[in-house]
Amino acid sequence: MHDSFKSSALEAAARVPAVPWMASRDAARDALATVDLPDRSAESWKYNNLSSVYGLSVALTAPGDLAVAQSLAADVLALDAPVVVLLDGRFCAELSRLPEGVAVAPFSAADPAQEVRIRETLGAQARAQGQAFVLMSEALSEDGVWVDVADGAALDPVLHIVKLRTQAGTTAPRVLVNVGDNARLNLAEHYRYAPGLDTFDVPVTEVRIGANSAVHHYRFAFGEAGSRHIGRVATRQARDSRYRAYLAVIGGDFNRLDFGLDIQGQNCDSQLFGLYMCRASEHTDIHLAVDHALPHCDSQEVFRGVAAQRGKAVFNGRIHIHPDAQKTNAELSNRNLLLSRHAEINTKPELEIYADDVKCAHGATVGQLDPEALFYLRSRGTPLASARSLLSYGFINEVLLAMPDETISALVTPRVDAFFAGLTDA
Repeated sequence: MHDSFKSSALEAAARVPAVPWMASRDAARDALATVDLPDRSAESWKYNNLSSVYGLSVALTAPGDLAVAQSLAADVLALDAPVVVLLDGRFCAELSRLPEGVAVAPFSAADPAQEVRIRETLGAQARAQGQAFVLMSEALSEDGVWVDVADGAALDPVLHIVKLRTQAGTTAPRVLVNVGDNARLNLAEHYRYAPGLDTFDVPVTEVRIGANSAVHHYRFAFGEAGSRHIGRVATRQARDSRYRAYLAVIGGDFNRLDFGLDIQGQNCDSQLFGLYMCRASEHTDIHLAVDHALPHCDSQEVFRGVAAQRGKAVFNGRIHIHPDAQKTNAELSNRNLLLSRHAEINTKPELEIYADDVKCAHGATVGQLDPEALFYLRSRGTPLASARSLLSYGFINEVLLAMPDETISALVTPRVDAFFAGLTDA
């Protein structure tokens, strides 16, 4: 099954329309041919049943449906904010509104100077963290988005990069972000799927944050039955920079996200807030790796998971303190809620410390709703489903309330409501 899946991916990669300056795709395709795809024998994939992915035949998508795309992204398109839409893996000019003052361009419309910058940096961070699916993403990529915030510049309105799926098949959208020194960026990535499609996505996002700069980064993946998503985010911070990430993964047959944060400067401040929710027979896997390489940096990671019905989730959070990272303050919290006796969540926080003057902590729990609190609400006439939703909202609110932009958090709330509304047997 692995071999046929990889063979179909290599054949599809050979048919990707040629873009001369993206020659790295050929190298990625050659490298992919030599590596093994992961399976349960690998520690980081041991809780993943990849049969729904490996059973696919990789094929590039047909051109997207504009009307369906408008419906899928109606709430984002209604915002007074810049928007870049990738429709089934390709730039959609009809639905995009590019910002002023900051260089933002789809790969397919990059000017010669932008082509040079993209060619120099695309894949450098993601490949360094290593993964067969990163190679597959690069080999299959048809288009992407280049964001370049110059030194001293700022994009305060949130830039929304919306990746919509209206056709069955495979896409590998790329996002490449460079934030210069003393700069600011607010960025939101959205992944949305029309129902009833068999889809497979291998997106990669790379973010480089310059010295004394600040980035707020939202990443929302709202899946549907039949959607399969294996993504990677690779972020690198320079000295005195601040990074805030807010993740929400809700729904989808198979969701895997590898998130790497590489702190390569002193006096950095990093905070990550994540929410994942799965029901029916959905599977979600979040792998987080935070690397502290230099001293006097703080990081905090707060992740909340909810599994209902026969949903299954995995969280692996690793903090690596390198020998030179003295005076590091790092903390990871992962709490999980099971709403059914058939649901399952596996969590494994990891601390790897090679410096002796640090403050580090991690904690992980898996539990159920408090029966006394549930009884209290029901005894006052609250229906079971409403009582369960109220208590569950209290459990995940820490992540939702951490989002500083109310218009952004308002995009997540309807998905959370729909998740709880769809529970009938938990």
